Amino acid sequence: VIKHYKELIPGKKNLVFCPSVISSMTLCNKFNAAGIKADHVDADTPKSVRRDIFRKFHTGEVPILCNVEIATTGFDEPDIEALTLFLATRSLVKFIQMIGRAGRVTDDKNSFFLLDYGNNVSRFGFMEDDREWTLENDTTSFKRETTMTKICPKCDAIVPLAKVTCECGYVWTKQRREELASIIEVELEELK
Repeated sequence: VIKHYKELIPGKKNLVFCPSVISSMTLCNKFNAAGIKADHVDADTPKSVRRDIFRKFHTGEVPILCNVEIATTGFDEPDIEALTLFLATRSLVKFIQMIGRAGRVTDDKNSFFLLDYGNNVSRFGFMEDDREWTLENDTTSFKRETTMTKICPKCDAIVPLAKVTCECGYVWTKQRREELASIIEVELEELK
């Protein structure tokens, strides 16, 4: 995350969504250790401290704000230039809420950068994609459409994460899963 921030979006005002308090605090500490000012906020951050953190983020004094479930909804900072999703979600609504934090258009901004480490765009598409909304309660198709996926290395098919054998015959073994878990270096690709 630090490497990609430095290479792709250096100096950008970046809101970071993390899956846990520990991951948010750890990532915040790593940014600071790399010489990039960052703050962390979560539900246990005292209100007076939280106000100061948000003020420093607003003014740009601290360009990185790592958070856990605080800036997902109701947080309005129109000049956010980048979002880092350091988490995966199965909730389309949460995904759209997070993306919406940077999706504010201003006189000076009509786009933003997204670093998606949770492969969320693969599950949900882009924020601006057309969606069919319904009041019908079809939970089976919702679960099917929001299941985490992986790409078959043999045929490039997108399959559910829990699937062990692809239609082409490729089998994910425990050893292969352990090898994949040990890989920490990733390359991001630009999606349009």
